[in-house]
Amino acid sequence: RRVLFRSRRWLVTGTIVFGVFSLACSAVTGLTPYTIPQDGMYPSYAVNSLLLLDSSVCPTLADVQRGDVIIFDHTWTDGQNYDFIWRVVGLPGERIEVQGHVVTLDGVQASLVEERIDGDLQIGTEEISGKSWTIAWPAVQPATPTDSVNGEATVPHDAVFVLGDNRYNAVDSRSMGPIPWSEVRGCVQRSN
Repeated sequence: RRVLFRSRRWLVTGTIVFGVFSLACSAVTGLTPYTIPQDGMYPSYAVNSLLLLDSSVCPTLADVQRGDVIIFDHTWTDGQNYDFIWRVVGLPGERIEVQGHVVTLDGVQASLVEERIDGDLQIGTEEISGKSWTIAWPAVQPATPTDSVNGEATVPHDAVFVLGDNRYNAVDSRSMGPIPWSEVRGCVQRSN
């Protein structure tokens, strides 16, 4: 009993120390860790990938770039707030149309290069206005596409249009509409 009690004490103490350390690092560095709970950002980020929200990357809407991955807090249909992690595809004032996995920006279709098959997914590189990233979509198109895979909008002056990289497993701006900048917590650290 005594060893078990000490083990629990160390576990609790370690958890508290780690939590305080994480908060202190976040306060000092401006980085906040987030974990991706599902595969809506695959193949760019796998389930349980650790991402760092960097408050210095895009503190204002004017700082966000196409291709940035943002974290935002959104009220879902059940009335609960959830954090979402999606890629910015459309910027304020732009007209976006999505049909299946094909994106059209201001009348110009995004370039898409098919690269490989991964299980039941086709993987490819999408390029829009000089920015590119990897996306996934079903290798075999469904006989009857669902409405949730299509959408179009003119992005308001205070919002962004976001998509998951896994186009058939992401609840994003196709169903939520453009995301108001007031809901955005920040951008994930940029790799370049």
